[in-house]
Amino acid sequence: MMYLRKEAQARAFLAQAVTPTDLTDYPLIAAEIGITAQSATQVAQVYINLAFQWESVGAALETVRLGAINTIETATNASQITQTLTSFFTAMEAFNAPA
Repeated sequence: MMYLRKEAQARAFLAQAVTPTDLTDYPLIAAEIGITAQSATQVAQVYINLAFQWESVGAALETVRLGAINTIETATNASQITQTLTSFFTAMEAFNAPA
């Protein structure tokens, strides 16, 4: 939920014709200036970049997750469930592997 709010604030901030100097409407961006990036514009851009990356990773995660659920729900024996879980955990470990 927090990341959705950050993305929404970033989109609203970056959509302004003139860069806002009053950050009252962008409290999440204001809170991260000097931590995540040095300016409000840079923080907003980081939020947008992370949202794009999360969408890509999220789609891949959903494929693995929902595929495993579907296979388990339609399994006819314990062996199929065990094999599905093994495949699921292997796939999930790949998300943690260094690039």
